Amino acid sequence: MFINARKFRLLRTILVCRVPGQCLHLLYNGFRGINLSGWPEVYKEEQRKHDQANYARRFEVQHKQIFGGFNRVVETGFRSRKGKLFRSARLQQQMEERKRSRIIRLSDVTILPKVGGQAGKTIVGTLKVCGNEFVYITTGIHVHLNFDNIKYSFVRLGDERIPPLLCFHLRDPISVGTGMTRDIQFHLVHCPTGRKRFVQDSDKAEQEKKEIRVGEHNIGLNNFVDEVRQQLTLQLKPPCRFEEIDKDYEFYGVLPSKTSVRFTLTYFSLVVFEETHFFVVPLRDIEVVNLALLRPGEFDMTVMCQNFQVDSVLEINSIPLKSLAAIKCRLNDGFVKYYVNNEKPDWKSIVKDIAYFPAKFMENGGWDHFELEDSHTFVYYKETDIDPMLVTLEG
Repeated sequence: MFINARKFRLLRTILVCRVPGQCLHLLYNGFRGINLSGWPEVYKEEQRKHDQANYARRFEVQHKQIFGGFNRVVETGFRSRKGKLFRSARLQQQMEERKRSRIIRLSDVTILPKVGGQAGKTIVGTLKVCGNEFVYITTGIHVHLNFDNIKYSFVRLGDERIPPLLCFHLRDPISVGTGMTRDIQFHLVHCPTGRKRFVQDSDKAEQEKKEIRVGEHNIGLNNFVDEVRQQLTLQLKPPCRFEEIDKDYEFYGVLPSKTSVRFTLTYFSLVVFEETHFFVVPLRDIEVVNLALLRPGEFDMTVMCQNFQVDSVLEINSIPLKSLAAIKCRLNDGFVKYYVNNEKPDWKSIVKDIAYFPAKFMENGGWDHFELEDSHTFVYYKETDIDPMLVTLEG
């Protein structure tokens, strides 16, 4: 696209002077052929606003699917007449050979929730792959995780603050320790049993040893995950698709219980890491997210799920403002509709009303009724071109 000097001066003025969003909107649509390598963040933000306008326009169709209307389209896959997944004899033989191959194991592992009277102690065990399950073994304790029962799995490499860890979210709860749970973590401990610190060791020397141990454990964890993936590649529907936790998308916030908690956004999930356990909110289950800029230097995040249940409303307060860009980026990439504003109504009451009176919610215009959208993103609404018949919910 050829740009004369007059247009280039206009472009430079718009970008340097940080003019209102309406002008950026004109820039985004009128100069798409321009190389904006000098202003990548400006272009990315406008692209996100354009995407968010499209996501908002899809709500009309999605709400009809949720509350009644269009039938859902579900991918059934290739199955035999009996409904079972088809595998060739050769593929089945290869899978059996893999199962009989050497056992994959990870040492120096502790489990959360704690088991076997761990109170105050770090009990170290081994995590193995045996046939079609993970088995955690320590003194007198065996915990079995069947592959078919694993819904989500996550891996995070360690650093100076957090040890390397594996997290599993299960479909059905299992007995661990004194209770039933769906969420299990395995930590690679920094100091294996029998390793002591001598008095003459300086803090600097101890820190160096700790960094070396973390590095060794990270290598061991990576090798373990790679071997598990390799062993499961021949399955038509491989379990344990480990999502790698990227530290750039981790952030801290405060729950209504006043507890400060670490969160992370993966490509498919919002993961909440509390002190002794974690839980998972799949991005595909999220209806909308509201990002409220209420105080200088921080914001509040409210997550509403598509089941419109009050208990599913997740409120996260006092998130550092520096995390806003990363959160918007990951939500947008996950096709999640979010709003940025300075509004914080009683979300649980709103969700309750939607669940009880869905027809009224749709008649009032859905989420548009609450006027949550910022003016800059709203500019793109009139340009969205959504064909309702082409929009379907994932099964």
